[in-house]
Amino acid sequence: MEPNIVEKPAFKAVGLPKEFDGDTRHQIPALWSSFGARFQEIRSRIGNHFFGLCTRADGKDRFAYAAAVETADLDDLPEGMQGYELAAQNYAVFTVTLTGEEPIGLELGRANRHIRNAWLPSSGYVIAMAPDFEYYDERFDPGTLTGEIDLYVPIRLSKARSERPEA
Repeated sequence: MEPNIVEKPAFKAVGLPKEFDGDTRHQIPALWSSFGARFQEIRSRIGNHFFGLCTRADGKDRFAYAAAVETADLDDLPEGMQGYELAAQNYAVFTVTLTGEEPIGLELGRANRHIRNAWLPSSGYVIAMAPDFEYYDERFDPGTLTGEIDLYVPIRLSKARSERPEA
């Protein structure tokens, strides 16, 4: 699994947030169901794509996650929803094919472990202090939970790599 390295421009999103940990992460699909029933309340939506934003992780298996959609502005937020401004950022973008043979959380967990344990240590990059996210568009079927999604991992050059002279 090799990524595309991209610079994503700044963007805004509005989403339904919730805190999770290792014992509650199986509840993420319920968050998406709640968001799916309400995302039409977001008046300034842009496009027909969605984000699973991981906005904060504590390194101890607790994280803040939001089912979200891109927006033109952060005005007039629906009750219980939160606005997010994501700065321009370099990302390693991994395309993951979800088969539906296992729960989506297991498939995404396996991909994330590969990224962090196999790809990242040999890549010359480190994780940047920015949200990471899942990107869902027309390649993904929410009814069957199958298709392709992109995992956006915020990166920056590792200190060792950035200090190497160019050949």
